[in-house]
Amino acid sequence: MKKKILARELLVILGVVIGLPTFAAQNEGETSVARADSAAAIEEVIVQARRRAESLQEVPISITAFSAEQVAIRGNLRVQDVAELVPNLVFIGSNSNLTNFTVRGIQAFPRASRAGFESAAPTYIDGVVRSRPSAVNQFLSDVETIEFLRGPQGTLFGRGSIAGAINITTKKPSEEFEGNVDLQYGNYDLIQGQGYVSGPIIEGKLSASLTAFSQKRDGFDENVFDGGDLGDADIYGGRFKLLATPSDNLSVQLTVDGTKEDARGSAEQWFDGPFAIPGRDRVTNIDQPTIIKSDQVGGDITVNYDIGSIDALFTSISSYRNFDSQRSLDFGSYPASVPALGTIFTTSSPDEDQWTQEFRLTSTWDKKLSYVVGLYYFKADLDDDITAVLPFLGPPNSVSQSNIETESYSVFANFDYRLSDQLSLIAGFRYTDEERRLTQEQDPGSGAVIGTPAFPRQTDNLDETQFLPSLGIRYAINDDANVYATIAKGFRGGGWNNKEIAGPGEIESFADLAFDPEEVWSYELGAKTTWLDNRLVVNAAVFFSDYSDIQSDVQRFVDVFGSPTQVGRVDNAGTATLYGFELETQTLITEELTVRAAVGYTSAEFDEFDTLDLFGSPISFEGNSLESAPEYTANAGILYRTAVSNDLDFVLSMDVIYSDSYFSDPANTPGLEIDSRTLVNARIGIAQSAEKGWELFLWGNNLFDEDDIVIRGIDPRFGNSGQFGAPRTYGVRLAVHF
Repeated sequence: MKKKILARELLVILGVVIGLPTFAAQNEGETSVARADSAAAIEEVIVQARRRAESLQEVPISITAFSAEQVAIRGNLRVQDVAELVPNLVFIGSNSNLTNFTVRGIQAFPRASRAGFESAAPTYIDGVVRSRPSAVNQFLSDVETIEFLRGPQGTLFGRGSIAGAINITTKKPSEEFEGNVDLQYGNYDLIQGQGYVSGPIIEGKLSASLTAFSQKRDGFDENVFDGGDLGDADIYGGRFKLLATPSDNLSVQLTVDGTKEDARGSAEQWFDGPFAIPGRDRVTNIDQPTIIKSDQVGGDITVNYDIGSIDALFTSISSYRNFDSQRSLDFGSYPASVPALGTIFTTSSPDEDQWTQEFRLTSTWDKKLSYVVGLYYFKADLDDDITAVLPFLGPPNSVSQSNIETESYSVFANFDYRLSDQLSLIAGFRYTDEERRLTQEQDPGSGAVIGTPAFPRQTDNLDETQFLPSLGIRYAINDDANVYATIAKGFRGGGWNNKEIAGPGEIESFADLAFDPEEVWSYELGAKTTWLDNRLVVNAAVFFSDYSDIQSDVQRFVDVFGSPTQVGRVDNAGTATLYGFELETQTLITEELTVRAAVGYTSAEFDEFDTLDLFGSPISFEGNSLESAPEYTANAGILYRTAVSNDLDFVLSMDVIYSDSYFSDPANTPGLEIDSRTLVNARIGIAQSAEKGWELFLWGNNLFDEDDIVIRGIDPRFGNSGQFGAPRTYGVRLAVHF
């Protein structure tokens, strides 16, 4: 009954949105006087969601996109800051290095801390995939647009994009000299800066750009064991581009970039039980370091050749990337190395080399049929060494060494055919052949005393082929309204739970750590509308998805070095039904005031999930909510800019961001429910009216200093634990554009 009622509500929302521009056109005469005082309009956003430049309002995909100006006005520097404004997308936890998030109820990474997992919504920068958790939360110092695509995007993006994709386009080197410098200082001794410079080397033939960024900040949490802080930030990097245009129809762009992070991660705080610190928040008591290190470096060459004889653009993107990281964990966040607790200190050091090659042909003609066709190759070689230090037993350490090799070939195509001036048929597919191979061995070290097994080198293989079709129609009601309907299949490959040291009796071979692929069929109806002479934009989408063989994180008690310990492992659940909507509006009230609002709703429940509980007894999670899947997400914001003198503007920007409560496990354990949260962020300052000039802002995030718990844990022996989100932060920002 609930589903039927909601379905009617969703159709009403869509019907109202579709009707808005028609109503506006019918009342053109009534509103023309009110609009005559201004020719201002909402900025058009150009996106690359279908591998060609198109207006956001014409793309038949549910997208939230931001231009460079929209990112800059909020002082945003990383993807997670912008993602707060995206309906039906929520970032999980407080770790900016091991980033996890959920799109329409589907988690990007079932276990973000494990190497070798494929993202359900990969990040792409200039067409090159960044699929590791440490590569998601990118800096946006030279961004042109950032697009959050919802729903399966396998046809044109591939690589497991079962939930969506994050598509970032950075600025090309310019033909005129330009640049900017952006500096910020804030509480917790935040020092943050970025700079960008671009211009010609040989006029009309060769240009270059260079961007650099740095962020350093003290931690939000205190470790009473040594008086230090945890959860700090220390990251820097940059990107260099060289663009050659030897002829009017040929361009070659070389990009080299790198990012280095060296920080101390957060640790869980005990809220009750023997290890709690009464009356204090954001404190923990651990005797081992929580290291977060990440080095990312890579380069790519993009060739674009306009083949005039066939009215097509040939594109080649060749890339190499290396992701090298290290993460350490005081397992359980206990206050000291107490032998009775079986305390362990683990370090994981994944190191991946990635190669990709894409060839693409895109039509440039103005005919009934337009197309994008291509070939794609992906290869990755991932090493992960896991070391467990056992203070209560002493050396030698327990060590597990694993290697995952992935090789994938794809052919893809997407077609648009105009049946009439208003109606278009959309069809596409992607065929992928992928092979993955695990090689792993384990040396128990001193853990052999308590029965930790030794495993000689073993191998396991996963071979998968997938055909991912998509089909849709788009209808232009008039120049201000497009509606669409799409069907698409999404797929994410299988893998292995190769993170922890295997305990006594836990597995017989490493093949027991495997989990199978998952897939989704998604159905979507949407409308993209503008009215009142482009002073109001209203976009909406409703979706329904059949989600099967779900890769879900299940908690179990296992014997870890002689102590019963709760450990997560990804298993394949049964099926789930996902449905909901997104509604986004932007209104230019006056030339000075813009108001934006968005709301998303997702219902995500298991239809079937028979598994084992913490103690190994059979249990069913049928009817439970999927983990980390809030029902409602919403945000609203204003941007007010008005002249206060001939060359100075007053600027005010404010956002209110809401995320509903959700469970962090498929068992829907009450103690693991994350409460709803509301954050208020604001910017206020002055800026020169000219496009090139300076601006000075005061900014604040989480202005009401909400102490929201964003991670929760339960240990039946010792109580409840968790981590807080970021507290109130504030500072000053100075930017100069030239």
